[in-house]
Amino acid sequence: MCGLAAVNHLVFFDDWYDFSRDFVIDVLPVSLLAYTIARSIGRAHWELFRAKREAERLSRTYPLTGLSNRRAFFDAAKRLEAAEPVLAIFDIDRFKRINDRFGHGAGDEVIRAVAERMQAELGDLGAVARLGGEEFALIGPARPKAEIAERLQAFRRNIADSP
Repeated sequence: MCGLAAVNHLVFFDDWYDFSRDFVIDVLPVSLLAYTIARSIGRAHWELFRAKREAERLSRTYPLTGLSNRRAFFDAAKRLEAAEPVLAIFDIDRFKRINDRFGHGAGDEVIRAVAERMQAELGDLGAVARLGGEEFALIGPARPKAEIAERLQAFRRNIADSP
């Protein structure tokens, strides 16, 4: 039955038996097919959205530390509107010795531990990032210099006192 004839037959049905039969034969299969297709498209769209969001997250973080990477750090610096922003750059002294003596796995653990501690102790001051290698940075809005100096020295002492 062609489209218009099927619609006319369903709309202007003669009896319930013909209507039910035509509904089961014409409308129900098309509706189920349309639902299946729409559901598949919806799932694919959702998966694409999740993959895009994950790709964006991965492009802005270091997987080892979970900290922002250089790209995200400079983006945060551009968005900062402070007249005198806080900027601190750190590196791990004698880090090459750790890798040479204990291997890169141990070096990765040291970087991970420093990153976790830096985020926990200094994260409220601004954006904490790993710039690369054993270099880290912090950028944030203006704060009293004495407070910043005290917090940074406390962080340095905590790291130095750690085994």
